Amino acid sequence: MTAVNIVISPKRQAVHVVTDAASYDRNGVLAGFVPKFYTVPGWPGGIAIRGMTIATPVLGYELTNAFATFDDLIECIEVALPSIVNRWNLNNHIEMLLVGFSEARGGPEAYVIETTDQTPIGVPEGTKGQYLPEPFALQRLPNIIAGPVVPGEVIMDAWFEGLSEDDEPADLKNKLRKVIEMQRHALFDDRIHWIGGYAQHTTITREGISQCLLQDWRTEDQIGQVIKPVPIDWPRWNVAHGFPPGRRLAVG
Repeated sequence: MTAVNIVISPKRQAVHVVTDAASYDRNGVLAGFVPKFYTVPGWPGGIAIRGMTIATPVLGYELTNAFATFDDLIECIEVALPSIVNRWNLNNHIEMLLVGFSEARGGPEAYVIETTDQTPIGVPEGTKGQYLPEPFALQRLPNIIAGPVVPGEVIMDAWFEGLSEDDEPADLKNKLRKVIEMQRHALFDDRIHWIGGYAQHTTITREGISQCLLQDWRTEDQIGQVIKPVPIDWPRWNVAHGFPPGRRLAVG
């Protein structure tokens, strides 16, 4: 389960993508830290990958060479992707999130496409069909997506008021930092923490692509072990990062 958070701002003609870097087995044991967003300056845009770690550079390389523009990619990927997956024997589940600027439609966009009908790591069995497309069927995404979905109790504890595509860039960056910190501390149905390593923030405009480190947890996360985030004091964290403190919940 990879964290992929995307905010498209049509007004500012910008795309913001925040991903984590933890690579692990199906039990959540860390194998390493790798970037999960492949940038394509020529479009400009990029590809975020959930699933096989090796798929990020492989699919990034293949699709960059196959399609000169983002519009070409969106038009033809449903036909081209199955042969690429077969050629590289990418048999395990892969979810690709594609972001870029469409000259044909006049603005930034995001899409998702899956390579199998398998249930992704960290997603409860029987729930995949509720929100993920069929294999090799391209689906356009809304301007704001945050995945994995943060449980309601974590949102309440963190006193999070949501993302907006109209947020000022500095405010949006700070909110995205909070989103991925909430995702890191959330326990999902399998009772495993999946988000770790570090958080990378990518900003894409028509003029180019910039990246920065948003959060760094590599001193906490140990290779060969499951992720165990240090407990967080949300009121203190909020004040330290310029948010209202929120409520301190009573214990007892």
